Order: sequence, then structure tokens, then C-alpha cells
Amino acid sequence: EYDFFSKKENRRDRDIVCFIEKKEEYRGRESYVYEAPSRGMVYFVVYEDGKFIVRGAKVRLPIFSFIHLDIELDPPLCVLKGPLKTGAVWEYEGTAKVRFLAIGRIDSFIGVKFEVKEESIFSINGENVSVYRVHAVMNRSWGDENPITSDIWLGRGIGTVKAETKNSLMEIKGLGE
Repeated sequence: EYDFFSKKENRRDRDIVCFIEKKEEYRGRESYVYEAPSRGMVYFVVYEDGKFIVRGAKVRLPIFSFIHLDIELDPPLCVLKGPLKTGAVWEYEGTAKVRFLAIGRIDSFIGVKFEVKEESIFSINGENVSVYRVHAVMNRSWGDENPITSDIWLGRGIGTVKAETKNSLMEIKGLGE
């Protein structure tokens, strides 16, 4: 569970719960289903050869919650390449094929550069945890904000400990049982 703060609106938003509870077939391949229900997001991920790869996503529109965008990434996006070490860099270029209402499709070019910036220690529930900060810069051919930058702090065996963009800050509330 995470605390979420909207910098844009200068207020704490609702808690975010993220989890992986199942696998399902996505575009012909069994994938883990990573869900953040309060944000209306589902990601289809696989782990292979030390890499976490996002194959696609389904995103619920905030105003029209009955409409979902189906986003296929071609090729799939490597969001994490292990083992993490300071200075490691990897890049992605591909297309997000965004389908909506089963009738429309918009293709958007995406380019992302990832860099592991540093290792540091976070205290979570009084326990010191080693984390790596991964900085990402994303450019896309469609959308308002370019480039989008983010920093994500990742802990081994924990996953995301903290994530920050220009408009938001998310921090883990504690370690699970």
C-alpha cells in the first residue's frame, strides 16, 4: 500500500494498493497481472532473463470509468534490467498501440532512456532497506507533456519503495507481513 500525493493539486490523494495475484493470457502469452485498482490500471508483465518486461496495459478513463484503453507495446518494454548497479543504462524505442471502444486506434511512438543513478538506504517501519534509484526520461509522439521524467526507488524483494514525477509523489506505507 502506498501514500499518493498530487503535486499538481497540492493535496494527498487516496491510498494506492498494487498487487500481483494471478496470471492470465495476454496477446498469446501467459503474463503476470499487476493491478492498481484505485488508479484503474492493469499491466501485463513477464520476467525473463533478468528483465521485467511490460507487454501491455488496460487503463480505465478517469471520467468515463466504463471505457478502458487497451495499450499494446510493440515491442514489449523492458522496465527493469537486473542485476541493478549504479551507472547501468538501457533504452527502449517502440510503439504504443492504443485501442478504445473496440473501434478506434491511435499509435504513438515511445522512446525511453533508463539509468540507475544511485544506491541508498531507506528506513521502512524502522528497517533499513537498500534501494536503487532508476531515472527514466520518456518522449512520445502523442500527448501533452514531453519529455516525461520520473524517478523510481526499488528495493530487492520489495519492488517500488518510492516513485516521483513532476506532478506526483508515491511512497510505500510499510512492509507487508
